[in-house]
Amino acid sequence: VGFGASQESSTVYLGNKATPADNLVCEPTAWSATQVICERPWATTPAGTWTVRVHDAAANGFSAAGSVTTAARVTAVGPAVAGVVPSGFGGGVEVTVEGFGLG
Repeated sequence: VGFGASQESSTVYLGNKATPADNLVCEPTAWSATQVICERPWATTPAGTWTVRVHDAAANGFSAAGSVTTAARVTAVGPAVAGVVPSGFGGGVEVTVEGFGLG
């Protein structure tokens, strides 16, 4: 955390927006004087590199920033077509990829 934020008045955010509500909330699961551990649902967290900061409402300020990189999660690829070989000469098969954090 690095600036004495208290668990009672602080929230962990992913994002670099100036207004806390414009960032994604990361729910703390453990909090100590030197470390905060938080969790964010994978399905609602887009893939990419995120700025991680703690906002202390009592002090009305953010901590120094760190970063975390989240990966996309593919849950399905379709259609399943046996024996189809993709072609680089104008042919091919339309493929649908489903998952989280793809955009």
